[in-house]
Amino acid sequence: MFKIILIIAICTIAGLFVLTKFDPNNQQTEDSSYLTSETNKNLATVNISGEINHPGDYQIDITQTLGDLITLAGGVTDKADPNSYVSTLVIGDRDMFYIPASVQIPESCVVEQIEKVNINTATLAQLQEIGFKSNQAEALIEYRKEKGSFQCIEDILNVSGIGEATYTKLRELITLS
Repeated sequence: MFKIILIIAICTIAGLFVLTKFDPNNQQTEDSSYLTSETNKNLATVNISGEINHPGDYQIDITQTLGDLITLAGGVTDKADPNSYVSTLVIGDRDMFYIPASVQIPESCVVEQIEKVNINTATLAQLQEIGFKSNQAEALIEYRKEKGSFQCIEDILNVSGIGEATYTKLRELITLS
C-alpha cells in the first residue's frame, strides 16, 4: 500500500511540474520565454507633447512611425503646425516628440508678423533672428551639411551647443518645411 501511495505522490508531483511548464492556451513552454523578450525589445516608451489631444508616454514599436504615435495619442489638435513634423518618420531611437502650434494671427493690430523659420533651409541670419546664438546657428548649418535635413524638430538637440533650454525656448519658432 505504501508503494502505491508513493507512486501516486511522485506521479502527482511530476504532473504538476509538467503543467507549470506547459500553457495549453498558447501552446508555449516556459523555455520559449526568450521569444517574448525578442518582441519586447522593439518596444520603447516615447513621450509626445504639444498640440496633441492626449499628450503623454506611450509604448510603441520603434519600427512604427510618428504618425502611428500621433494616432495612439488621439491625433493632433486644430492648432498643430502640419509643417513641423513628418508623420512618416520612423520612431527609431527617439524618445520624445513635440508638435508645436501654427502661428496664429491675432485679431488685434499686429506690429510685426511672426513667421516660423525652416531649420532645413534657414540662413545664419534667419536662425540668429529667432534667437539662436551665432555659434549655435553655425553649428545647425554645419550639422545639416554633414548629416542632411532635420527629420524632426527634436533633432536639433543632436547639434553640439544646443541644449534643452534652447530647444524649449525656440521649438515654437522652427519648422521643417
